[in-house]
Parts: sequence; structure tokens; C-alpha cells
Amino acid sequence: MKKKLYKAYHKLEKQREEILRKTEGLSRDQLLWNPAKEKWNILQVLAHLIKAESLSLKFIERSYTRYSELPDAGISSAIRFQLLKWGLKMPISYKAPAMADTTGYNPEFDGLVSDWEKVRNQLKMFIEECDEASLKKALYKHPRAGDLNLRQAIEFMRYHVNHHEKQLEHLFESVKNLPGKPAPSTLT
Repeated sequence: MKKKLYKAYHKLEKQREEILRKTEGLSRDQLLWNPAKEKWNILQVLAHLIKAESLSLKFIERSYTRYSELPDAGISSAIRFQLLKWGLKMPISYKAPAMADTTGYNPEFDGLVSDWEKVRNQLKMFIEECDEASLKKALYKHPRAGDLNLRQAIEFMRYHVNHHEKQLEHLFESVKNLPGKPAPSTLT
């Protein structure tokens, strides 16, 4: 079962690498450019992704300490997870939970890159160290979809990044004529 976890993790990591490759070299003005007052800039989108993954991992790690007490993530988790995936594929904007809202936060790009790498390394170490018996357990509680197992949580992270890649693609297109290195036109 860990093989599926590693596969999900590697897909997630490829997304991060691609986003950072396309974001590197952008000027601070490009990274901070905001299409509208209530919209996020590139830094805020990246910070949101990192914060969401970090909070998710912390929840998973806390749950893991008592995983033998947790229920298995069964068919209802699979159904809720499928609905969550469909929801994230739709061209709808969702309000971020307050704890993952990055409005008004404009960190340094290099710090974000470092933070994201740390979170991903922690996730990889967790996968390596977790007990096989924990993999069916409801280790993660998504704010809307409820209880999920570890593989579903990692796949949620990937679908969450996919959801924001569209937003980043729009921002990259919008900032390409601002001072600094031209932004890429699309994410692949």
C-alpha cells in the first residue's frame, strides 16, 4: 500500500517542481501583482498551498499518534473524496478556511520555496516512517469532505494544487508584461 503513497507523493512533488520552475526569476513586482483587491497574487497563492499542506500534515501527524483508535476510512470516505475531487475540478472559486487564508501576506519568495521544500520533506519522511496498519485509518479530516486516509489526503493536496494552477496560470499570463523576466503563459 505504501507504493501507492509514494506514487501519489511523487505526482505531488512534480507539480511543486513545475510551479517553482515557472515562478523562479520573476521580479518582486511580478510576484506581488494583484489582479483585484480581493484576489491573491502569486506569492499569496503559493503561501496558501504551503499553509494548507503544512496544516494538513500537522493534523495527520497528530492523528497518527492514536491511529489504532481511529476508524477505517471506508466507502463513505471514498465517496466524499470523489465529490471533493469533482468540486476542485470545477471552475469555481472557494473561500479558503480562515486558517489557510493568505490575504495580505506577502512573504519573500525564497522563504516560500524553502518552507514548501520542508513541508514536502516532512511528508516524505512521514510516509517512510508510518506503520502499514495506519494506512487504512481516517488520519485526515478535510474541512468539507470529512475523514480521509493518508493516500486520499495526499491526493487531495495534488487536486488542491491543480485547482490553484489555473489561478497561477492566469496570474503568469497577466504579469508577463510587467518589469522582470517574462512569465510563462501556461502551466503543464
